[in-house]
Amino acid sequence: MPVNSSCGNQAQQDLAIANCLAQAEAFAFGQDADTAKAPYKVHPGDRPSTLVMFPRLDPATLGCLVALYEHKVFVQSVVWGINAFDQWGVELGKQLCETIAPLVRHPQDTVVASSSLRGGLGYIARTRS
Repeated sequence: MPVNSSCGNQAQQDLAIANCLAQAEAFAFGQDADTAKAPYKVHPGDRPSTLVMFPRLDPATLGCLVALYEHKVFVQSVVWGINAFDQWGVELGKQLCETIAPLVRHPQDTVVASSSLRGGLGYIARTRS
C-alpha cells in the first residue's frame, strides 16, 4: 500500500488507504450474526492476510512487490508439493495464443466456443469502440 500518492492526488490516495485498511480489518475481525443482521453478511474473520506498506509506488518498489509475490508462490508450491512453474502449461498457453491473437485484433468479428473467451473479447470490443 503506497502511503503517498504517485500522481499528486493525496485525497484520493487517502481514500484508497482507508479502503485497504478496512479490508484488512474485515479479514481479521469479520462480522458476527448479531452485527450483520443477515446470514449472508456474516464473515468469520480470523483470516490471514499480508499488508505491505511503502512510501510511494516507483519502479524499484514495484519490482520488489513482484519478487515478493513470486517467492510466495514458490514457497507455497514447495509446501503443497505442486509445480507452480509448470512449463508445459506455459507452452499450452503459447500455442493457444497463436489462435487467440487474431481474435484480439478484431474482437467484434469473433464467435468462439468458450464463454470466458467470448466475454473477454466482448469487453475488449466494447472498450475499444
